[in-house]
Amino acid sequence: MPCDALSKQFPLDPSAARARLERHVAFLAFDKGIAVTVVIASDGPALNDGPHVRRIELRNGTDETFVQVDHDTLTGSDQVFCTLVLPKLDEAIIRLAGE
Repeated sequence: MPCDALSKQFPLDPSAARARLERHVAFLAFDKGIAVTVVIASDGPALNDGPHVRRIELRNGTDETFVQVDHDTLTGSDQVFCTLVLPKLDEAIIRLAGE
């Protein structure tokens, strides 16, 4: 899936960020021949005014793994998302696929 700028307004609202995440996960999972569900959770409060961390849980049947991403990166520009988040998602999906 190309990481062209799809939206001009950043940060994305939570529903748009979730839709972008799910779209990319679906593409990566399809490419590996598996189905993956996504759950986004808060990984606890920020410490000392640090970033809010989101836990992206990826499940393929009974197998699961997760990726941690700070909120600003998750809702940031497509370039930031594709550079910092997509490689982590791809690695996690490869683990789920057993490759």
